[in-house]
Amino acid sequence: MASIEQHISELLFDHDCVIVPSLGGFLASNQNSVITANLVLFPPFRKIAFNVYLKNNDGLLANHLVEYEHISYQQALIQIEKFVATCMSEMNDGKKVYFNTIGTLFFDKEHNIQFEAARNSNHLKDSFGMDALQLTPISRENEPTLKPKPVLAEIRPSKPQPRTISPRLKKSGRLVGIVAVAATALWFSFNLYLVNPKTYDAASLSPFDSQAISLKLKDTSTLPTTIKQEQPAKVETVYVSNTTPEVKPAPETIVPETVVPEKQPEVLPSTVSTGDNHHFVVAGVFKIHENALSQLDQLQKLGFKNASMTEANNRWYVYYQGFENRSEAIALTDSLKNSNLQGWIWNY
Repeated sequence: MASIEQHISELLFDHDCVIVPSLGGFLASNQNSVITANLVLFPPFRKIAFNVYLKNNDGLLANHLVEYEHISYQQALIQIEKFVATCMSEMNDGKKVYFNTIGTLFFDKEHNIQFEAARNSNHLKDSFGMDALQLTPISRENEPTLKPKPVLAEIRPSKPQPRTISPRLKKSGRLVGIVAVAATALWFSFNLYLVNPKTYDAASLSPFDSQAISLKLKDTSTLPTTIKQEQPAKVETVYVSNTTPEVKPAPETIVPETVVPEKQPEVLPSTVSTGDNHHFVVAGVFKIHENALSQLDQLQKLGFKNASMTEANNRWYVYYQGFENRSEAIALTDSLKNSNLQGWIWNY
């Protein structure tokens, strides 16, 4: 006879949720392949989790025992109750309960059930026979080495050195300048008569003559004797009128305020009939009704118009959508994983 944990492991290959009555539910979700920092490639797998609030019997595990162990339904329930009692007794003694290929259950300091998934097991049928692969980096030989370019030394232009002039050259330069100015003045003073002999007398060149040199004007008769006085221009005062029209302020218009009616909070129904649907993609299970309403409101805001909830076994099940066919529910869970959302299938 196979143990209860073996039956749970077999059911996790085909089902997303396996509930052990009075203990909790094991949840399975598909995950993609992963490459770790140590270059280890893990194949795709099903991630196993545990929910302590899923304790109500859905009949899946008991019917599996009836089919494969060839016992009655009541006998299957008795075996499950004995298995749960044994697990709780070991955890109360501070021990850990090992589920082969599934994980480990134990109590923490606050007496809450904790779960650690097994690392070397894979419940995904598509990855059967695939093991973790250690990747080795490729080392390339004769890699081209870049030679550094030669750095040319910066050539700075040499600064011209200031020329030093001796004191003797400075004095001789000053004397040459004074002599040149004096010679130019003497040349002009002795050659005024050569420049214009008709307007100057030779006697006026005497340095002892105190009479000023008189200039003779030619054709003085042609010059006008009277000079017209310029009359002051008449200043005309021009008065410019203000052509800018007076701008009157526009009358202020008063816009009546519009009163927006407050939206009444939508009252969600506490119970919803499931109809002919028996497969539901569940987002969460709650004890408190208000928490379930809050979860339902979040799903509807995310665009799940068919989201609803129902009550079963003193629990509120909030689900994305219900289906008659299980394949449609599986398709919805796959699409939720692509959107980084989680959900599991509940058969009601």
